[in-house]
Amino acid sequence: MKIRELEKLMLEKFPLESAEEWDTTGVTSGDEDKEITRVAVALDPSISAVKEAKKRGCNLLVTHHPAYIGEIAGQPLRNIIFHAPNYGVALMNFHTCLDVSDEGAATLPSLIGLNAKQTLILTCGKLGFGKICSPANGKSITLSALAKKCESVFGRKPRVWGKASSSLKKIVTTTGSVGRLDDEVSVLQAAIDKKVDCIICGEIKYHDAIEMLERGICIIELGHDVSELPLCDVLKNSIVDCGIAKKDIIMIDQNNYWR
Repeated sequence: MKIRELEKLMLEKFPLESAEEWDTTGVTSGDEDKEITRVAVALDPSISAVKEAKKRGCNLLVTHHPAYIGEIAGQPLRNIIFHAPNYGVALMNFHTCLDVSDEGAATLPSLIGLNAKQTLILTCGKLGFGKICSPANGKSITLSALAKKCESVFGRKPRVWGKASSSLKKIVTTTGSVGRLDDEVSVLQAAIDKKVDCIICGEIKYHDAIEMLERGICIIELGHDVSELPLCDVLKNSIVDCGIAKKDIIMIDQNNYWR
């Protein structure tokens, strides 16, 4: 299979139209007419990931995060977009189109053991980056208990905002960063409108977190990478569905950014 053929199949699963306008999707570097040898999958397109992909016989690195967003000119890029071709490794990514997909949005609640009730819809009518969920018992769970559940699942102690004894019935899960409150179509605003009790996210800005607490909404902050590393498995499974054999896909471990 050629790189461009895999890209076409993956875009059927994660349509370009569902990505944010500012985002970068699909192949960003490399010869799309090359036959795929092996595929490496990672969260971030770092130089070390490219080197690891090359070392393990891969000529394609598929990631969640893009190598750049918007115009290339003027962005630091950590030189990745220019180094990758030197190693003979093409770059391909699926970012916000993966975040809003059924598979992507359902990953976090599934891992934590929450019941995903519905997809978060923003005031503008667009899909939000997450799910509105309820506790598995159908009743309620304390903030302390939910935070401990997250810690047991991910092996990292999350940053928790709110009273430990807070009773949670309506919970929003969303990977990565959540938007600012002054954005009327942000995930945060949607959470306010839906009267949720808690947001589980990758990261949130300090002043936004304080504002949410003032509105009675608790927050469990997992860490940007922790919340999105599970999406690498979604990418791997999707690549297999597209026709690439499991033996020809390698996972690059990036689970060591912080402790």
